[in-house]
Amino acid sequence: SPIFPFFEMHVMVKRLFLLATVPGALAAKSKQLIDESTPRNDVLDVMQHGDGDQLEYAAPELKADAEIVLLAVQAHGLSLRHAARPLQEDPELVFAAVRQNGNALQFASEKFMADRRIVRAAVRNDGIALKFAAESLKADHRIVRAAVRSDADALEYAAKSLKADRRILLSACLSDPGALKFAAPELQADRDLVLAAVEQDGDSLEYAAEPARSDRDVVLAAVQSSGTSLQYVAAHVKDEDIVMAAVQEDGLALEFAPESLKADREVVMTAVLNDGMALQFAAEPLKADRKIVQAAVQQDKDALKYATDALKHTFRKHGKVVRFSGD
Repeated sequence: SPIFPFFEMHVMVKRLFLLATVPGALAAKSKQLIDESTPRNDVLDVMQHGDGDQLEYAAPELKADAEIVLLAVQAHGLSLRHAARPLQEDPELVFAAVRQNGNALQFASEKFMADRRIVRAAVRNDGIALKFAAESLKADHRIVRAAVRSDADALEYAAKSLKADRRILLSACLSDPGALKFAAPELQADRDLVLAAVEQDGDSLEYAAEPARSDRDVVLAAVQSSGTSLQYVAAHVKDEDIVMAAVQEDGLALEFAPESLKADREVVMTAVLNDGMALQFAAEPLKADRKIVQAAVQQDKDALKYATDALKHTFRKHGKVVRFSGD
């Protein structure tokens, strides 16, 4: 277009002004660069420069222009929402849109939500696009497996039967152990599946069910991965070995130990050596134990606030610690 050099310079000036005056504005939402009066060739040039989201502001007849819409969705898949309805029923345009952004599936004609080729492309780009698939494909093993590989949270939208499929769950948990929360109850109690999850993220023990939650190997793997997962361990399993493993990984796990072990000198010493602030969870007599408090304060000077008043005075009197914040 003969007017494009001027138009392009105008666009660049507007962008530079925005970047200079409103940091981050373009990252959140692009500024309107065209309107319904902008000529086709200029709109085409904007799309060719990757500003597909500008389709929103184009004239109605240009939203029905296949060439313009294709360029728009190739750069910004969600622009499919602004395309004329007939183009939302064009399989190649829809395919291009979901390959760029899987969630564009929600703006496609309903028939494409049941199209295996299009849905597979969508979930490979973003597993959560499974949310917009037809019910029949939410029960399709290959589609769901592709979705959870992309995003384990896609399991939430799978058919109930596949939430009980061990292979699907294993794929999901290897991608994101938190996917265990969407599993069928019988799989939340599956020892091997839960073990695979907690070895990666101990906090996924939260979603485990009995008997897996009381299995010593499972629990030990969980607390070794994340000490604070001790909070999800059944009370009768929280013995000294399990608690010791937890506080070795994260001293603050002492909060979730049985009262008897909060009074155990070895356990508490291990906890404060890992994180001095664990002193706050120790039994009162150990907050008066000079060696325990000294170890805690050496790890984190602010831990002194949890010592007994007598020890606070002693440590400050002899200049053992720096005054801590909030004192």
